[in-house]
Amino acid sequence: MTQVFFRKTAMSGTVTGSVITPNDFQNAIIKGDDFTFEFSYLDKESEVLLLRMVSRYLARIDRLFLRDAITTIVKELVNNAVKANAKRLYFINCKLDIHDPQDYSKGMKSFRKDVLFENSETINALSATPLRVIVTFSQHSKMPNIVVSNNIPIVEDELQKIRQRIAKAYEYKDITEAFTDMLDSTEGAGLGIIMAIMVFKNSGFSRDDFVIDVKQQNTSFGLHIRNADRVTNYETRVADEISREIEYLPSFPETIMHISKLCESRSTTIAQITDYIRRDPALTASILKKANSAGYMIQTRVNSIEEAVKLIGMKGIKTLAIASGMDGIVLERYKKFKSIWAESYKKAFYAHRIAIQTRNDRIADLCYLASLITKIGEIVLLSIKRDTTEKLIKLAGMKNIASMDFLEEITIGISRPTLSALITKKWNFDGTLCVAIEYHQRPHLAPKASKELVYIIYLADLFVEFEKNAVRYQSADYDVLHFFNIEKEEEFTKLFSVLKQAYQFQE
Repeated sequence: MTQVFFRKTAMSGTVTGSVITPNDFQNAIIKGDDFTFEFSYLDKESEVLLLRMVSRYLARIDRLFLRDAITTIVKELVNNAVKANAKRLYFINCKLDIHDPQDYSKGMKSFRKDVLFENSETINALSATPLRVIVTFSQHSKMPNIVVSNNIPIVEDELQKIRQRIAKAYEYKDITEAFTDMLDSTEGAGLGIIMAIMVFKNSGFSRDDFVIDVKQQNTSFGLHIRNADRVTNYETRVADEISREIEYLPSFPETIMHISKLCESRSTTIAQITDYIRRDPALTASILKKANSAGYMIQTRVNSIEEAVKLIGMKGIKTLAIASGMDGIVLERYKKFKSIWAESYKKAFYAHRIAIQTRNDRIADLCYLASLITKIGEIVLLSIKRDTTEKLIKLAGMKNIASMDFLEEITIGISRPTLSALITKKWNFDGTLCVAIEYHQRPHLAPKASKELVYIIYLADLFVEFEKNAVRYQSADYDVLHFFNIEKEEEFTKLFSVLKQAYQFQE
């Protein structure tokens, strides 16, 4: 494993840069030793490393299914710790006493405007001060824990506000309710800490598992990582509206399901499949259109079903037939979301090309189809829970959350991938397809037999979101990047450029 070293330079009793103790944290995790990560503020490099630490740590203690929730909580606690340190420095620079009520009120009126923005002078200046944030990962205690600490005591007024917000978090039914009610106008940390606590409690933890420890020289926020009772039977948590929407979705066209069975049978001849498809002129036209479109990658234009079957094979015909069936359902029932559905074809193209370039031709068609269908859950959610979903999108953007999957799960009761998988199960699609769709945004949880397929779909989805500036390379799953030998951001952007150019060429 590659060791990661950060500079450690003494400067008038201060430490600059980021420090890991011991410096090879991955080896410490393997050995079961405790380790710490110390920094002045969370720049991009430190954030990437912190996310990898959390992921590896949770994998070591067999709690990887909590990664999304714990990552969100730790990042929020770290950001609040950095803000607290920045506040101390800002008050010193303004010659204000943070413990004096009048000075505190005066300073907080300008703190958000003067400090809380990217590359602010005050936050950048933290590296030249003794003010630090320390994240400690403990594996030795009976109950593993992650602790985020400042090396300064908390102001009593701040402590009271945090306790009030924690209590408030237990009153809200869901995050969107907090989002509407709790946009703090002075400190800017109200919604963040509430969101962190709500994520924590809705991930199966008790109130006692979130610990605040105030000492003379530091303030710590600790998370006890017990074996939280994660609900996996999503069907029992689906809201009534969503249940009804799934129930009343039209069945998948029998003609297409029959074509699918014909394509899977080794005894089916080209003549049999072409004769059956030609009975439905609309389906024939749809398959030929897709075979010649940017969404499906072939080098030669086809003008008949016979040519299409010979060129792309039975698997390809099955894929295009199911895609045609999906088109019909989406355009009939969810026509106002056709732009979202159109984006699915780009993702499907990316997944198909990635599979071929990585010599996974045998699952290329499955990658194409699974990537295409992943959007159906989002469309269904938007159609019946649009206000809630739009609030979550805004919230995810405000808090720099790469994936809304777990936010939807704890707020609405089900995530888009899981809903997509439930829909495909209703339509009696192949089990492998359903699994790939359900786990494509949580590749670390995918069953071993499906990881290759899930990783390809995840990467295709990542590239589509990357193109919209909705995600960063730094938020990508480390295991997926490693699987595809993507070790640097330049390699990631190069592969993305190749795929994008190939898609544009096909259009």
